[in-house]
Amino acid sequence: MKLENLEEKNPLEPQKNNEVFDDVQAFLNLVTRQADKDSRAKYEKKKEKEKFERINGEITSIHEIRERNEKLLSEFPLDHEPKFSLFFPALGRLENWSEDVQKCYQKPPIAAKTINEVIYSRFKEDVISHIHSKNPYIKYCIRKYKNYRFLGEDGILKLEKYIDDAVTLMNECTSTYEFRIKHATRFGTGFQPDLFK
Repeated sequence: MKLENLEEKNPLEPQKNNEVFDDVQAFLNLVTRQADKDSRAKYEKKKEKEKFERINGEITSIHEIRERNEKLLSEFPLDHEPKFSLFFPALGRLENWSEDVQKCYQKPPIAAKTINEVIYSRFKEDVISHIHSKNPYIKYCIRKYKNYRFLGEDGILKLEKYIDDAVTLMNECTSTYEFRIKHATRFGTGFQPDLFK
C-alpha cells in the first residue's frame, strides 16, 4: 500500500469542508477565548492586590488605592451644604473686607487663591487632578460647580478638617500675610514670603 493512499483514507483526519468539524472548531475557539478572558481577569485581579512600595516609602496596592479614591472622590457632583461659611468671614477680617463684600456671593480673587493654596493644596495631587478633570473651567476662572462637590464622604471630612485648621489659625493672626506664613510652617502648604517685609 502506498503512503498517499493511507493519507487519503485516514478516517481520523477531519476534512476541512466537513460541517461537523467546523462546528466543533468554532466551539473550541469560543471556549478557548472565554478561558483566556477568565485567566486574564484573574491575573489582573491578582496583580492589583500585589503590594508595592512607593517612592515615599508607603506600601500599598492598586486595589487599595482604588478603594481609597472611591471613598475620597466622586464621579458626579454631589449635593453638599456650603463648606466655606466660616472661612470667608475669617479671611474677610484679615483682608479688611467691607460688610457689602462679605455678603456678596462673588468674593475678591484673593479668596479663590487662598482656598486653592491653603485648603486644596493639602490634598494629594491625584485628587486635585481628578476634581479639575471633572470640573473644568467654563469661563475665565469660573467653574460650573464648586470643587468640593466632587469629593466623596472621606474627602468632605478631610476638607472640613482643613477648613477648621485654617479658620483656627486665621483667628490667631492679624493679616493674611502672617496667616500664610504660619500656615505654610505648620502644614507645609508652601508660601513664598516677601523679601522686604
